[in-house]
Amino acid sequence: MIVDRELSYDEKLRGQKLYKIFTGFNALSYICIADNLLLLFAISAGCPDYIAAVLAALPYLGFIFIFAGKYSVSRCGASNSIGFFWLLSNIAVIMMVVSPLIKQWAGNGYLWITVLIAGAFLFYSCRAAGAVSMQPLVGEIAFKDNRGKLTSGIYKTFNIMGLIGLGILVLLFRKWQDTWLFQWILIVGAVIGGISTYFIFSIKESPLNLNSARRSIKNDLRKLFKTPKYTRLMTSYILAISLIMMTVPISMLALKEGYMVPYDKAIFFALVQFAGGIFISYLSGILAEETGPRPLIILYCCILVLVQLSWIVAPGTFSWGYSLIIFLLCGCCIMGISLALMNYFLLSVEESDRFGTGLFLSAASGISAGLAGILISSPLLRVIRAFGPENPLDIYRIYFGVVLLLSLPSIYFISRLEKLKDWALKDVLALAFAPRDMKALLLISSLEKVADPKEEDHNIDKLENIRSGLSEKKLLSYLDSPKFSVRGKAMQALRQMPFGDGAKKALINELEYGEQTTAYIAAQILGENKVKEAIPLLLKALESNDNYLKGKAMVSLVQLEVKESYRKIEEIFKSSSNPRLIIHGAAALGEIGDPDAMDLLLDKAVPEQSGPILNEILLALSEIGGTADTFYRFLKHYKLDPENARSMFTGEVKKVSENPLTPGIEEILEAFTKGKEEAPGPLIDALLSASSGKKRKIAKIVNSFLERVEKDKLKPELIYCIVFILRKKGIL
Repeated sequence: MIVDRELSYDEKLRGQKLYKIFTGFNALSYICIADNLLLLFAISAGCPDYIAAVLAALPYLGFIFIFAGKYSVSRCGASNSIGFFWLLSNIAVIMMVVSPLIKQWAGNGYLWITVLIAGAFLFYSCRAAGAVSMQPLVGEIAFKDNRGKLTSGIYKTFNIMGLIGLGILVLLFRKWQDTWLFQWILIVGAVIGGISTYFIFSIKESPLNLNSARRSIKNDLRKLFKTPKYTRLMTSYILAISLIMMTVPISMLALKEGYMVPYDKAIFFALVQFAGGIFISYLSGILAEETGPRPLIILYCCILVLVQLSWIVAPGTFSWGYSLIIFLLCGCCIMGISLALMNYFLLSVEESDRFGTGLFLSAASGISAGLAGILISSPLLRVIRAFGPENPLDIYRIYFGVVLLLSLPSIYFISRLEKLKDWALKDVLALAFAPRDMKALLLISSLEKVADPKEEDHNIDKLENIRSGLSEKKLLSYLDSPKFSVRGKAMQALRQMPFGDGAKKALINELEYGEQTTAYIAAQILGENKVKEAIPLLLKALESNDNYLKGKAMVSLVQLEVKESYRKIEEIFKSSSNPRLIIHGAAALGEIGDPDAMDLLLDKAVPEQSGPILNEILLALSEIGGTADTFYRFLKHYKLDPENARSMFTGEVKKVSENPLTPGIEEILEAFTKGKEEAPGPLIDALLSASSGKKRKIAKIVNSFLERVEKDKLKPELIYCIVFILRKKGIL
């Protein structure tokens, strides 16, 4: 259904739902008509395996009719075109149903085989003509940031419904294994396929695909061959789909003819194959948005090689476990390669080129794969059967050996696909040994794009707890939240992650535009991670009216060792009475470590400062004085248990240096700690005496400070700090 405008959000959402419903009915129909069931139907009716190989090639060869699909789309749009050809394909099933009856009437000649092949070819050709519109239609109803998840969901729906259908077929074939059962199943499949068209006809679309289909085929073909990215994609489509054709359907023939298993067992392994498809569609939905499609295409093609090797070394007698693994891998390959190629197509092909490019990609890959079946698989099986071993399984061992030799150079060419924003293949494989990263990917794939603030807070907590670098992209999306607390929490969570380029750019942007909100958090993280690109904005932040930002900028500039900012930081600290600026200024001066800054810190410690602010100043002093750890431990004791801290003070001072204390100073320290904190005069005089005339800069600064300050304004904590510093510097 075409509407003369772009689709709205709700129309796209409804289109996605209708397409998934269509996919479910289509899956049941396809399971009942095509693929493995059609091969088994042909064998049941008396077809040799080389004819069955031709039937296996028809789904691909039928793509020669996609040009009819292009003409149809140019007249009635993508959704109507799919529906029309789907109806025709299900009518063609009648020829397949009657072919065994022709055999009974005309004898065991080639007429019935011709009718069967003709019916199957018409069925697949009509589906190919309709299927060419599927990628452009999915591309239109998908949102830009959920294409990977939507395509994965479509494949998952197809596989789940196919699994249900195959489960029913297994039960039916356990009771009956006659040709008439196949015929009735084909009829039911055609009816279900007809019903599915109601949902595809109901999907709305803009004129985009209609207009694209009206473009000249020559122009599309010219652009395809002039654009290297498109040409490599077409080559990869041809090789990957041909490898699937020469491997997966023949695996079913190898199982049935090589091990002579009954039909119910063969259908069971078709069910296993679908289970593999379900698993890989779920896994690809998790991986695709992060890893990119290219490494997944290469990986799944390599699994095809593993399937071929498995048949070459297959045991001589049937093994449930061994066959189970082969068909699980077959399902993974079919769905995995199709899904990854479709995702690569949507990401790499421009929207205006999708229809024309998709048309030629489908035609080239389908016809090539069909010809591979007819010209390679079928003749190869016939020649091996005529001149090779009598053991049926050995025939397939030789066949897969030849296909393996063809697969290796094909995978090399596929690996030449142009890189998008992809992971390296080794990094994708490494996920198998990185449970934390896999847990992060599972969580990310389950989170809604937009949620309420409380849920987003909860999601950020979960991402932070995993502590995987793969959480970065999702955490960065929360920086778009209009709520301050959500953005702030997301940035705090980023502090716990490996720091990437995406986080760097987002935090620099937050630093530039987040004044009075979250810029101060960005400044802190950028400083901790030494992001030099943030320096200009951090210098600018020193002039900001946002004291939170200004304070964090001072510390970050020191962490980045921006020496031209030190003078400004000292000026801000000296002139400010704002607690936050004093605290961060003290931390910055302590980090700088310049003894000259002790003057500023000592002067700022004398006015009546609250405990937390004074503590920061004292810790900065001890940092410059070289006794940060020792004084920190003492100060913490002093806050928790002053009396106990006093009793251990002299002993802690002695430990700072191996040299003995200045004569007489120990007694003065003991007296000070035993009730004379309020009368620090004797201790101050002793400190003045010890520091007087010393050449060390710190000694001069302390001496000058003690001379000009009123003794009763010195808090005990400050005096303790000075004692530790002078002891560390060898003055006491």
